[in-house]
Amino acid sequence: MASQTETEFTEDDLRKARRAIEHCFESGWTDGLPVVPPIPEFVDEFLAHTRRAPGQVLCTAPHLQRECTVRDAAANAVMAGCKPEYFQTFIAVVEAFSKIGPVMSQSTTGRAFAIVINGPVRGRIGINCTHNILGPGDRANSTIGRALRLVLLNVFDIRPHALDQSTHGTPSKYCLCFGENEEESPWEPLHVELGSPREASTVTIQQARSTLHIDHRTTQVPEEILYTIARSMSYAGHQTASASAGGRILQTSGVFHKNLGC
Repeated sequence: MASQTETEFTEDDLRKARRAIEHCFESGWTDGLPVVPPIPEFVDEFLAHTRRAPGQVLCTAPHLQRECTVRDAAANAVMAGCKPEYFQTFIAVVEAFSKIGPVMSQSTTGRAFAIVINGPVRGRIGINCTHNILGPGDRANSTIGRALRLVLLNVFDIRPHALDQSTHGTPSKYCLCFGENEEESPWEPLHVELGSPREASTVTIQQARSTLHIDHRTTQVPEEILYTIARSMSYAGHQTASASAGGRILQTSGVFHKNLGC
């Protein structure tokens, strides 16, 4: 498969790369998909993008007697396929996650974590904020979200059949990371709503399960669409009741809804 900046690899190079990838599988470092081997040179490239000390602790799990340092975060970001320039954002993700705590990843309900990125950093690192934001195809979204799961697996040892006690799990546990389309939204951006300056770059993280697609295209009446959304949020068996205890429901809308009722 050719590209504009083509790099030559010999068959022997590719065989060695495959053996390195297989070594990562055999070592139990993956999420079930191939990872980039975290050799020291690659990890150091990421550490060069932060002023944080490699040994600084970003997140702890006292009940497991484990902690995630800046170097740990860098190694897992390498494995996830991140670019070095994503690393400052990923550090913010891990620090935000620390406020929830790894213990929430051990639930039988199979919690994932939704990561919302706001501010100028979206453009700088190429976060997808417009179409297919919850789907595959965008490196920054996919790898930053994946890197958090790898931290849970490799640093905190929260693995299936052991400390991860999910009954069924959810595809969202692989990756659920996206940016808000602030430029086209008629509402205040999430980070502004939560108290940050508009010009700030932020990450917001919350517990999540699988996404629920709400489809109501037979009306342009705002009240009817809101009724469908509300009914979808409260259907039997869907654990949104915790919202009454102070939790939040994360709901995203397409740009075609922004002018309804105007």
